[in-house]
Amino acid sequence: MIIGVGLYTVIAVLLFAGSSRQDDVNDQLSKRTGVHLRAVSCLMVLVGHLFAARGSITWFYADQAGACGVAMFFFLSGYGLVKSMGEDYMRGFLFKKAVKLWVPIILLFPVYYLLYNYLILYPTEAYRGIINLAISTFHGDTIIQGSWYLITLSWFYLAFWGAYKYTFSRGRRDWKIFCVIIFIAYLLYIARVFTEGAGFIWMYTPHMFIVGMLWSINEKKLKEARILRLVLFLIAIAGIVLAGRLEIRSRGGYVLATILLSSGSVFVMLFVTMHLRIGNKVTELIGRHSFGIYLIHWLFYYSLDRFLDNTILWLILSLALAIGVGIPVDIGVGNLSRSIISLRYPSSRRIPR
Repeated sequence: MIIGVGLYTVIAVLLFAGSSRQDDVNDQLSKRTGVHLRAVSCLMVLVGHLFAARGSITWFYADQAGACGVAMFFFLSGYGLVKSMGEDYMRGFLFKKAVKLWVPIILLFPVYYLLYNYLILYPTEAYRGIINLAISTFHGDTIIQGSWYLITLSWFYLAFWGAYKYTFSRGRRDWKIFCVIIFIAYLLYIARVFTEGAGFIWMYTPHMFIVGMLWSINEKKLKEARILRLVLFLIAIAGIVLAGRLEIRSRGGYVLATILLSSGSVFVMLFVTMHLRIGNKVTELIGRHSFGIYLIHWLFYYSLDRFLDNTILWLILSLALAIGVGIPVDIGVGNLSRSIISLRYPSSRRIPR
């Protein structure tokens, strides 16, 4: 618990260092703020996965920090897609998103293959060999760490593209039908999780993609509804507190607690950005390259865990390497992805993740 509190403190200091009063209501979820929120999300994922990688460290609020970070990632994705949606943005939408999400995984695949077959980070035959490892990338129990998130995001991108084609591209501009289509896609996603017997991790946070969409659609009304924002904040705080009491009772309680905690943390951060202009140069750097850090961090967590018994040393080195290597990896794969996209769409503008 002490380590968890310490890591949360570091994140808070990084986030609020250089912060100032929020004077521009339009800056609450601007691109600038979104970058800093992605940095917070990335750091929360790094912290949560530290506790998951070394199971001897147990504290619910730290163990599920990763869920809080992923919830914000989903929220920002849903929010950003609605904000950016238009004829130019949707041109070649699926191709661009597929390149941005899966080119990094393809490049990382040989690395995982070498690790699992020669360092044997997972001591089981199920993950030995190229074919089994490739299948695991798309299966419920994903072995290429983080690919469950990419699969889920790909599913929502497909649903978003389908909803756009059915509604806005035909001139209907019906947000109700649009959201119903996305919600049906979400229900199909949940059904797939149950039928495949995938882990509960698939269920904790994807609903925040829809919440992000709804927030973007109704943003003007929400900015004017101060009482409603305060009520949402108080409900979020209550949910976070309740989560700590639910998790010890049963597996179902643990799932519900994680959903309450991750969802509540997003609303708390939204409330904060309404009153504070957050961020600094450090969070900007991490936020801009959060995708690469997310993709690479598990490799160092598991690799170092095999060789370092000292928890503090392992923690420091894991975080340092995840961020230090993740940033240039993100820059490299980002440049490659943009080059591939430009071959097919030379005039395409950059699409935020």
